[in-house]
This record gives sequence, structure tokens and C-alpha cells, in this order.
Amino acid sequence: MFHAEMLNLKREIMRRMGSYEIEIGALTDRPERIAKKEQKRFHGGPANRAGKNSNTTVRAVLQRMDAAFNLLLAPWSNPSNKDVALVLKEILVDMNKSHGDNKRIENTALATVRGPILRGEYGSNSPETIKQKGFDRLLINTGTMFSSIEARLKKRV
Repeated sequence: MFHAEMLNLKREIMRRMGSYEIEIGALTDRPERIAKKEQKRFHGGPANRAGKNSNTTVRAVLQRMDAAFNLLLAPWSNPSNKDVALVLKEILVDMNKSHGDNKRIENTALATVRGPILRGEYGSNSPETIKQKGFDRLLINTGTMFSSIEARLKKRV
């Protein structure tokens, strides 16, 4: 009897989890910025100051980087990424409330994608790129693309 009740509980939790849909990416498109030679502090490290708008959008840049590094999906399948557990915890907390806090779920989902970029988990820049940028932070130059990565809870029943 106990085993059947656990199976039903698992089935119910999985059904409820399926009602959550989180959209992550460059949800609001804007022009990418050309880097100036001046640097600033950006999320615990250096970045170049943003200058004029380029002819490219941040969505196009993010699509290229996602194609190269799988930025938007890889963190979710990484077993050492503790941020995934935090997202699941927030969803479970939300399931037990009559009305949840969408922002908490969105913020933890955003941290899941942005965290590996800030921690440098995708590697280093080439020596030529380091010389051009003035620092070694792969996927961060002006921070425009990084800042444009947003999360939105789209569906919750």
C-alpha cells in the first residue's frame, strides 16, 4: 500500500512540475554595443565600457554564442550546477502556495544560466582576444549580451 501511495505522489509532483514553463534568453532585443577601450567592474570582474550601438542585436549575438557553447541548455544538464536544485526548490515552494512569487522562480532560473558564465566554466579567450579586450572573461566584453539574458515564467497552472 505504501509503495502505491508514493508512486501516486511522484506522479502528482511530476504532473505539477510539467505545468511550469520558464522562458530564458534575450527576451527584449536591443542593439549590441561596441566596446570602448575603458574598463569597468562588471559582476565581480572587468568588462569594457559600452560605446555606440553596433549593427548587430544582442539576440543575434546570444544565438551565435548559444550555438557555440550551448549557454541556455547546458547548465540544466550539468550535475554539478547547484542552481538547478534551487530552481526546483522554488517551484516546489510555489506549488504549496495559493499564489506564488514568480520573481523568485525567474531569478533562480536566470542564475542557473548566468552563473556558469560568471564562473568561467566555458573556458578562456584566445590570446589574441585577451589582448584585444584587455582581460580574459569568455562571453563577457561590454556585458550587454550578459545583461540581456532574462527569464520569464510563462505558464503556471
